[in-house]
Amino acid sequence: MSTEERWSSVSGRSWEWSDGMSTSGVHTFEGKLVWWTRPAGPGGYFGEMASEQSFADFLASGAPVFAPAEVSEALHAVLVAIR
Repeated sequence: MSTEERWSSVSGRSWEWSDGMSTSGVHTFEGKLVWWTRPAGPGGYFGEMASEQSFADFLASGAPVFAPAEVSEALHAVLVAIR
């Protein structure tokens, strides 16, 4: 099985956390990690910012933004189990 095929088997999961007045999160629904922040918090999507990261890059370099340790650890466990 190729690396691409293995990564396509990552189940869709998401995590959210409070980050000051904002709400931030990450999800695996698009075959990659999508890290996002909502400056207005949980009440709306206005001003939401997002960035993408490959699963392989996350395993090599970690999160490109602040993420609680339990989120990073959970993501790592999900991805290592597939790799």
